[in-house]
Amino acid sequence: MCVFRLMKILFILEYTTNALEDVDRFRKQKVLDLKDILASYAFLQLKASKKNLQTWMQIRDCLQNIS
Repeated sequence: MCVFRLMKILFILEYTTNALEDVDRFRKQKVLDLKDILASYAFLQLKASKKNLQTWMQIRDCLQNIS
């Protein structure tokens, strides 16, 4: 009976250890994914801002030519 309980406890400890390792790995991956997403978003915003600036400069030039 004692051997069975020890085996059960060892199984639970191993399962818990593996689960905690998985949780830690998922947390680290989440941080990496979030950094990648935010970097992509910042690049997209920069690209959009440059395009908007170019558009407004073209509008300004057209208005200056009207006068």
